[in-house]
Parts: sequence; C-alpha cells; structure tokens
Amino acid sequence: ALQRVARHWGLTRELVEGLLASHVFDETKVQVRLAELWNQFVPCFHPLPLDGLSHPPSLLQNPDVIKALAGRDVQKEYAEGSQRLAQRVARAQEVQASLVQKLRGTMQEGMSAAGTVHWRFTVLAAAALSLQVRRDCKLDKATARQFLLGINSDVLPLRQLCRAVLPLLKLSESIASGSGDMEVE
Repeated sequence: ALQRVARHWGLTRELVEGLLASHVFDETKVQVRLAELWNQFVPCFHPLPLDGLSHPPSLLQNPDVIKALAGRDVQKEYAEGSQRLAQRVARAQEVQASLVQKLRGTMQEGMSAAGTVHWRFTVLAAAALSLQVRRDCKLDKATARQFLLGINSDVLPLRQLCRAVLPLLKLSESIASGSGDMEVE
C-alpha cells in the first residue's frame, strides 16, 4: 500500500501533511507508530515524474509506427495524448510545489524561537523536503536557505540532515543549470 502512495503525488502529499499535522498528539505510542510509518514509507519513495513525453515527436515519422497504426489518425491521437500529459504534468508540479511550501513552512516554524512544532516533526519535515531535491527541477532559494539555517539548529538530527543535504543541493543545482561538472577538491 505504501508503494502505491509513494507513486502518486496527491497521496504522497496527503500522507506527509497528515504526519505533520499529527504533532498535536502527545502520546509517545502514537508518535512511535507515526515514526515507524515514515520509516516504512521512505524506502518506497522515488522521485515522481514531473516531465513530459517519453516518446519523441520523430516517432510520428517512423514508417513502422504508421504501418502498425493504419486506419487511425496518429497525429490527432498523439496531439491529444500530449495535451493530457501536459495537464497531468502541470497538476503534478502544482502538488509538488504545494508540498514543498508546506514542508518549508513546517520546518521554518519548528526552527523559530517561538515555534509550536516539536523538533521531531521539524526533522520529519526536513527529511521529506530533502526527498524533493531532484535533478530535473531546481529547488527554490527559500528551500535551500531553510537547509542552510538548519545547520545552526540546536537539534542535532536536524543539523546532521541539513549538513548531508547541502552537497545534494549543489549537485542538483549544477545538473539543473546544465553544467554537470563539479569541481572536487
């Protein structure tokens, strides 16, 4: 069941938001169960696609494809499929952006002096946010700033997580900008 959740943007967002909203439960048993759920979810997670077509437009000029789909309007079906895929991509990007915004807000609230979010949920938000570091889309500067601010946190797990994510941010930025080479000292 968690694999299905991990493969759907909407379900992933609902799970993470539900886990973050559960900070109101003070019982240790509940928090332990929620931590176990998160720990079972993370191995199932993989970056969900945000991009478009898997087949190039030159596919329509391939004589074998045209022959195999004889009697059908291939151009029209391809255009309709492209349009549906573009709509799906737009929805996925919106859901991912709202999830990143929610995680960043929770992380920021947990790191503030008067924060109402327990440190465990701040670490959970940072961990979920670190899963959103991707090669195919740039992470906004506000999110990168949250990880930088996390290095100065009093919470050791948050500090360690943020320190581990910083090289990934640099690598992701260099790949997304097109310069795949990184200098290594």
